[in-house]
Amino acid sequence: MFLRKIFGFVLTTLLTGLILNLFFAIMDGFTNYNFFAVFGVLLVGATPFILLIGLPVSILSDYLTKNLNDKQRNKKALLIHSIDASIVSWTQPS
Repeated sequence: MFLRKIFGFVLTTLLTGLILNLFFAIMDGFTNYNFFAVFGVLLVGATPFILLIGLPVSILSDYLTKNLNDKQRNKKALLIHSIDASIVSWTQPS
């Protein structure tokens, strides 16, 4: 389970950096845009949040839903992740 969570963390971090990078490139109009420099900065910014918030919530979700069948487990996991995302977004300064 631990290796699966670490793989998910790495994949999520890379995809978050890539998607945010493409968003900023589109907003900038691709003029004088250094893809790799911005990608590195976004990875440095996204990694702590995913590691310190996303990974523990994923582990908690797995622990709380381990005895449920597939359909119930998916619904409960979605609820747990949504509640955590709401709490995190409400507590972030704007």
